[in-house]
Formats: sequence, structure tokens, C-alpha cells
Amino acid sequence: MSFHRFRDILFGPAVLAICAGLAGWLLATPPVRALVDGQQLLSGLQSATENSTRFTAPGGGNQFLTDFPGAGLGEQAASIRMPAGTVGALRVNVTTQNVPDSGTFSVMVRLNGADTLLTCQVAGTGFCTKLANVTVRNNDLLAIRASNNFVNAGSMTYSYTMTYD
Repeated sequence: MSFHRFRDILFGPAVLAICAGLAGWLLATPPVRALVDGQQLLSGLQSATENSTRFTAPGGGNQFLTDFPGAGLGEQAASIRMPAGTVGALRVNVTTQNVPDSGTFSVMVRLNGADTLLTCQVAGTGFCTKLANVTVRNNDLLAIRASNNFVNAGSMTYSYTMTYD
């Protein structure tokens, strides 16, 4: 058997399999998009305590009190630097162990230590949505401020999502 014949027997099926795989990949229907082209979904999930204000950021696992890790440094510690774009469509879900006797839970998107139009407020367990667009400049600092003054809510969690493009 010649080398060329051996090569054709050995590599022929492998090349055929690779071509078939590439054809399937190239001709496949693209996945359905959850958001329009270019948009991303920023999200977070945290626990909360009654009568507190805490700072976090999308994708962040930590929460910082106003004065932790130092006096007035909570928001700075939680903030993330963002590339230029637009954030919008804030959606918040709050779950409490008990129906609170009174109070509200609010989530606000903040840029460079300042409030934005993206604020949601929930009275007890429930959802809220705020549809607004906020322009983010390159290297702006983004943080989430979660505040509540619930009375007798027990343990609670909140999650949020917002679009970014």
C-alpha cells in the first residue's frame, strides 16, 4: 500500500466529519435573542435587613453599609467602572418572610455617587419596573443603593435586572 493511499484512508473520514460538523454549525439557525442586538442584562440578587441602606453592584456578591469599609466609603467600595453606554429598564423583585406591617423597599441605580431616574419602590413582597434610559460615560462608577424601612418583614431578598447597551 502506498503512503498516499494510507493517508487517504486515515484522514478521509476525519476530514469528512470535520466538514459535516462545520456545515451543521454554519447552516444552523441562530439562537433566539432575549434582548435586541447589542443589549446585555445586568443583574443582582441580595439579602436585606429591615431599616438599612446598603450598596452593591450588578454581579457583585458583596453589600456594603454606608460606612463600611470606612466612614462614607460603602458606595465607593461597591461601585464598578462602566464603559460608555446606556442603562435602562430596571426591574426589581422583593420577597419577604412576612408581609411587612409598614414601610417600603427601594432600589436606585446611582452613577458617580448621584441618583439617577432608575428607581423602583415596592411596598412588601412584589415587583416594580422603571422604564427610563440613563447615559453612562466611559469610566463612570455604577452602584445600586437598596434602602428599606420595613417593619416586621422578617428575612428578605431582592433581585434586580436592567438592560445595558
